[in-house]
Amino acid sequence: MRIPWLTSAVTLLLAVVSAHAAVITSQPFSIGIGYVATNTWNSSEIASSGSTVVAGQNTSTTIGNFSFSPSVVSSLNSGGGPGFANRTLQAGTFSGNGAGFVFTVNAAWTGPTPANAAVVPNYQIAINITSLGLYVLPFTASTNTAASGYPFGFAETTPSHNTATSPTLSTGPSGTSVGASPSSYSHLVWTPPTYDVAGTSFSRSFGLASPHVGDLQIDGAEIDGFVTITYDQIPEPAAPMLILSSGAALILRRSKARV
Repeated sequence: MRIPWLTSAVTLLLAVVSAHAAVITSQPFSIGIGYVATNTWNSSEIASSGSTVVAGQNTSTTIGNFSFSPSVVSSLNSGGGPGFANRTLQAGTFSGNGAGFVFTVNAAWTGPTPANAAVVPNYQIAINITSLGLYVLPFTASTNTAASGYPFGFAETTPSHNTATSPTLSTGPSGTSVGASPSSYSHLVWTPPTYDVAGTSFSRSFGLASPHVGDLQIDGAEIDGFVTITYDQIPEPAAPMLILSSGAALILRRSKARV
């Protein structure tokens, strides 16, 4: 015979056991990347601060059991442009072009299985980006005088997650000379939404959205964030025991009521 209240108690017990989750959070990462040569973005202009966030420097891309590795690609804009030493725009050479711009961050958790993990941990990873930045200068030439003042912004291009876009910038200076001075660049900054995906590694990617993306001169890409891993864990013994003891007490009361 099916006993409704006993079925409910068992269902509640299973829910407690299956829904108990734990989270492991990485230390913060902070990395800048400059356009240093034809079709080349890297961090050669920036010192490393190891596992500690220090203004003007880059953290390591691996801290503990977590990795957080950004990369940037774009076409060449010009041999003229700013430098990005100490993550500050300054006099230098080379600037990238908005055409073909892709900002990617790969993240992973490589730690051992937690001692309290369930038999099937159901790992979920999230790349939490607290700040995504890029220095941008619209190029206004006689062939495209309408370029001044048009909007530009970030757009997430991660497959199945490519609907989020940043607020756009549509004001600020524009350059009539290729490369132009560092002070002419506008700083585009965005905190994209966070989401979890199944697994222990993931990659997110971003591009530029603009009606004249090929007229954007760019340099100085930056990303700050951290990684989280969520997994199902074995619940504390007290939780299921509490349900069982409550169920036992209910059985006793109902038995007495029928005597």
